[in-house]
Amino acid sequence: MSLPRGDSLTVLRPVESIPVMTSAVSSGAHFQIFGVSLRSPLRWRLLSGNNREIGRSVAEFPDTNTCSAAVEALQAGIDDLEGVMRRVGHEWTWQLLDSGVPVVMSGHNYDRRIRCERALTLFVQRAGHAPTTANVMLSAARRWSAGAAGRGLAIVSGRESP
Repeated sequence: MSLPRGDSLTVLRPVESIPVMTSAVSSGAHFQIFGVSLRSPLRWRLLSGNNREIGRSVAEFPDTNTCSAAVEALQAGIDDLEGVMRRVGHEWTWQLLDSGVPVVMSGHNYDRRIRCERALTLFVQRAGHAPTTANVMLSAARRWSAGAAGRGLAIVSGRESP
C-alpha cells in the first residue's frame, strides 16, 4: 500500500490490550443504529456510557434488521479482526479489518497516537458485550449524510418521525 508523504500506517496484530479502568459490564457502552430516515441506508455506532462515539460501521445497511445482524456478527467475530491505525497529517485514526476489508472505523480523529490506540482498544473491549438500543436515531447532520439539511432530529422505534 502506498501512503502520501507524511502519512504512516500502524498494524496491530492482534489488537494490543491497554488496561481500561472500568469493566465492560458497567461501562454503559451501547450500539445505536442511525440514519437520515428509515428509508435511507442505516449504520451502527458504538457509544460510550456518556454517549460519545467510539466507533462506527464502514458499511451502510438497507434496514434495521440487517444493521442489527451486522452488529451481532461483529460481536461474534470481534477477536478475529485486525486493528490498523493510520496517521494522516497531524492526526490519527483507526480501523478494524476483516481479511483486509474495513468493517469498523473510529468515530473521529485523534491528536495523539496513544489516544487513538486507547480508543481502538476500548472499542474492542466494549463492543463484544454492548447491547443494541431498540430505537433508531434519525438526523440530517452533515457528518451522517450530505444533502438532507434542515430535517431536524428524531428518535423512532419502527417508523419515521418528522
